[in-house]
Amino acid sequence: GTLSLDTTGGGAGGNAAINQSGGVITSSGTVTITSGTGAITLTRDNVIAGVVTATNTGGQALQITDNRALAVGAITSGGAVTLIAKNGSVISMRNGNTNITGTGGVTLTGAAAHTLAGNIIVTATDNNITVNQAINAGSAGTESLTFAAGTGDLDLQGDVGAGTRVNDFAVTSAANANLNDVVADTIAVTATSIDLIGDTY
Repeated sequence: GTLSLDTTGGGAGGNAAINQSGGVITSSGTVTITSGTGAITLTRDNVIAGVVTATNTGGQALQITDNRALAVGAITSGGAVTLIAKNGSVISMRNGNTNITGTGGVTLTGAAAHTLAGNIIVTATDNNITVNQAINAGSAGTESLTFAAGTGDLDLQGDVGAGTRVNDFAVTSAANANLNDVVADTIAVTATSIDLIGDTY
């Protein structure tokens, strides 16, 4: 079933952290996590089949680990966002149009290409964005992908759209944008410096 973890109505002014010190979360439905300004730290080998949404508004970190494919909806943090899919799995950015926002930076880590299932905006407010794998559209030419790092760096360590073409690919801001192959219907990149380390654009 579904799982909701929420400390905003509890003690510490509704800003208590949500930490995982033992056990795993096993859920066949959606998981919603809200901690006010407290940290969210789920680092065990969780098994979540549904879409995960998470929000904290302070400067504390937000980390979610899944032992299989991690399907994420809206993820918003006033600190750094780290999303990890383990054991050969991927991060699937889902639930319609999804925003992933980490004021302290965003790191997406999986063992295979990440997939889009909606128009995705990844934002780090003047901080770094790192994606360790390729990113593909769910359906060729349908989903769009936008990165905004402000004065931070964008490091795309895998191709974008090489497996399945994305619709619009945009970098609206970055200090340094490191791009592998990008296959998209439109490409627009704004950065202080741009390093094209792939072969196809």
